[in-house]
Amino acid sequence: ATMTMVTFSTALTILIMNLHYCGPSVRPVPAWARALLLGHLARGLCVREEGSPVGSPGHLSYLLAPSRLKEGLAPQPRATMLCRQEALLHHVATIANTFRSHRAAQRCHEDWKRLARVMDRFFLAIFFSMALVMSLLVLVQAL
Repeated sequence: ATMTMVTFSTALTILIMNLHYCGPSVRPVPAWARALLLGHLARGLCVREEGSPVGSPGHLSYLLAPSRLKEGLAPQPRATMLCRQEALLHHVATIANTFRSHRAAQRCHEDWKRLARVMDRFFLAIFFSMALVMSLLVLVQAL
């Protein structure tokens, strides 16, 4: 019985580690796993959702503030300024799209980590209950 528990424990540890350290090309958590495991089972096992990192968008607005952009600029023709504004808007849009895609990938990775925590807690509860049952069986047989 002990050897079986150690074997299952090792196999489940490998499964949990694979879920926790999934690569960047991972698919999103399936809807059934999200509803069943991240919803109901997580609530039942008291696994809280970790707070997401707080971004600081203030730094971008500081850099692009009109007072900062006007510093050290010589007067230029209107056509040149429009071209620069269009280029700037294009670059800002590219940065925003990259940030959105990075944040979506990060959310997907965080979902898999949370799923690994929920499953780890579930298997810990099973392992603890099995160890308790085995201990009680040994004690009952000794009497």
